[in-house]
Amino acid sequence: MADILLIHGTWTGGWMWKPLKDRLIARGHNVATPTLTGLGEREHLLTPAVGLDTHIRDLEAVVKWEMLDNIVAVAHSYGGMLISALADSLPGKFAGAAFLNAALPKDGEAMLDYQTPDRVREVMALVEEEGDGYRVPRRLLLKTGLTDPEAFAARRDGRGRMGELQWRREQVALTDARNQRFAGKPDLIFRLGKIAAFPGA
Repeated sequence: MADILLIHGTWTGGWMWKPLKDRLIARGHNVATPTLTGLGEREHLLTPAVGLDTHIRDLEAVVKWEMLDNIVAVAHSYGGMLISALADSLPGKFAGAAFLNAALPKDGEAMLDYQTPDRVREVMALVEEEGDGYRVPRRLLLKTGLTDPEAFAARRDGRGRMGELQWRREQVALTDARNQRFAGKPDLIFRLGKIAAFPGA
């Protein structure tokens, strides 16, 4: 059975994986669903200093203290930045990865690099107008393409909180060329639609 690390994206938390987590545990897998600093039940820890490096340290600590090894990582959205960074900082720990509508960065890329110039200007304006200069208002969810009514309502009406600008504009640093394969020839990536190919699933 596998050690599976589920990494959420912006405006969510570890709670978003509960249905999947329950199913994977029922099949005998060991599943970790951490919530990143400043989001979900940890939103009270959000400050202007929280950024990409904070979240990388969050996940490095989970891998260490949960004693995860031979990990299959699954990431949504912003979580793709973190899988790539973790594969770089923890070489040899990962057996595979699934990017679910997630960023697949190259060295030096930031989350905002995936947005159009107009979208970036919109985000920056809202951060200044409604986010005290560092938070990204959750009403940007209106333009993320989320179509499931229950999922949209959950994020809009309580479980989806403000995110922070810093982790969207910080660039990921990938120094180990072997682990940049996620952004090059993704031999270890399970594509969307093949997620059932997890070992033992």
